[in-house]
Amino acid sequence: MAKKRKSQKSSQSSLFRQLLYLLAVLIIILVAGLLGIDLTEEETDTVDAPAQTVAPVGSAGGTLQVFFTQPINSNDAARHSGSSVEQALIQQIDAAQQTIDAALFELNAPDATQALVRALERGVQVRIVFDDEHALEDPESTAQELIEAGAQFRSDERGAFMHNKYFIFDGQAVWTGSTNITRNGFYNNNNNAILVRSPELVANFRADFEEMYTDGAFTRTADTRSVVNRQVQLGDTLVETYFSPDDRDPVLARIVELVNSAQQSIRVMAFSFTLDEVGQAMLERLSAGVAVEGVIETTGSVTSASELPRLACAGGSFRQDGNPRIMHHKVIIIDDRIVLSGSFNFSNNAVESNSENMLIIHDPVVAAAYVAEFQARFAEGRVPPAEDLDC
Repeated sequence: MAKKRKSQKSSQSSLFRQLLYLLAVLIIILVAGLLGIDLTEEETDTVDAPAQTVAPVGSAGGTLQVFFTQPINSNDAARHSGSSVEQALIQQIDAAQQTIDAALFELNAPDATQALVRALERGVQVRIVFDDEHALEDPESTAQELIEAGAQFRSDERGAFMHNKYFIFDGQAVWTGSTNITRNGFYNNNNNAILVRSPELVANFRADFEEMYTDGAFTRTADTRSVVNRQVQLGDTLVETYFSPDDRDPVLARIVELVNSAQQSIRVMAFSFTLDEVGQAMLERLSAGVAVEGVIETTGSVTSASELPRLACAGGSFRQDGNPRIMHHKVIIIDDRIVLSGSFNFSNNAVESNSENMLIIHDPVVAAAYVAEFQARFAEGRVPPAEDLDC
């Protein structure tokens, strides 16, 4: 009987504590409401930000991994450290034992620069092809630090851009994508990066690098070396490699061919989208019932040269990006299974004159990661004003 009374008393005490807890929660909610605090809101730098990194795909033949930046939109240099994308790159630099070859449009990220200096100090050979204007003449550039530390370099010395952003590590791995090695590239702009471990794919980038660094060839007419392995198989993942301007006709023709092959959907995230041939191919697929969606960097998105207005006027679902800085992706996703990405803007300059690279990745898992990034950028984007479209 004593045990029963003790049990009843314990039960009553537990009920009393639960009532006190519920009362406290109600008071907190009431106070938060009066103060205008949203208790469900999580602090994030992007809308519905996807995972910053995607687990590697592939097996036999190599692996491929994708990274996405999460902009903080800050000029505070103290905050420009520690991003998952920059740290992933630094990890590769720190692991290099023999050689690092790089083709860099820009360079001013302090942490990545110091990682390259450390590589030089431990005896790694570092060779870099720079864009003369944006990497060497920019007052914010850290290229001189590398040169003084012993890096070997060459610049393109021409009006067109050496627009690549890639590294080759020990002849075993390639880092590429849209991410410039800058504070803005890692911390303020929307970007993606791709890390591929495959000797066969490395051979493609090594040929392109040697063409620029050793042969001094930066134009299509001066093309000295060819892509060694156009298609590389990484387990179930197929990866195609293209460079321009030496692959000027093949790369444009391949983009149009893939767009024409779309059966369900085409999604584009583009810093620049002015290629009429690609826009026309998307227009034709739109007319055939394929869903065509896009997020375009706001600057220049509704000019007469942009493909956005005519695609939006034809029924495509297009938005201007919502990043107050730069939406810097160069991505097309076909049927949620094929991804085109790299340094290659969808512009005439990329086709005809700039030094660029593009990977075409056939893999639904990789495509799903890019779709998630697209959806996040689309959600924070803005529908262009009707008066700007002039339909």
